[in-house]
Amino acid sequence: MTLDEYLQQQGTYAEFAATVIHIVEAGLSLHPDVPRPLTSQSRAKDAVSLGAKLCERELLVSRDIETEIKDLAGCRLIFYTNSDADRFLQSRIVFDNFVVDWDNTKIHHAVGAEPKVEELYRARHYIISMKPDSENEMRFGQLLTACASLAANEGLKQVVACVDAGRPEAYRHLLSMGFRVQRHGVTMHCPNEDAAVARHGWSLTSWRSSTPS
Repeated sequence: MTLDEYLQQQGTYAEFAATVIHIVEAGLSLHPDVPRPLTSQSRAKDAVSLGAKLCERELLVSRDIETEIKDLAGCRLIFYTNSDADRFLQSRIVFDNFVVDWDNTKIHHAVGAEPKVEELYRARHYIISMKPDSENEMRFGQLLTACASLAANEGLKQVVACVDAGRPEAYRHLLSMGFRVQRHGVTMHCPNEDAAVARHGWSLTSWRSSTPS
């Protein structure tokens, strides 16, 4: 992929990074005892920063920048203390939800008994890829984003989405995007079999937009 081709797909990389944050937030919802990050950020690498890095590495005309530059899409979780970050990693939210490329992962930490201020930087840079089912979550997030954009363009105040709590992945994803439960519904099936409601899937039961303000 060339630089120009990346810029044409930059929006897809931004969506990928945003999806990673949603997956992490959904995982955090299952671990109320795990410290939350102070801030969560996602981005696709901008043209100026990427161009400078490619020039520095003499790769500006490369046709394989995706193999040379590992942070075309990136996320950042910032925690209040190092112990908070350690407890987050011990929850295995990252390792259970993503495939980690350990060969390209980098750990930064202070070295020496009295490190300088500029040497106190501590971070873990994980290179990850989605697990097979994660692509479905990304498409699900795109659907919800498209619904929200359509509602905003029509001057509507909010989107109401209905999902079966029996589909835990979809339910947690809605929560991670800021949706909140307004009402509960109960359905009864006889016989109570998975054929009635698929237990694992990325779908909405229904959705609707409220009237304009």
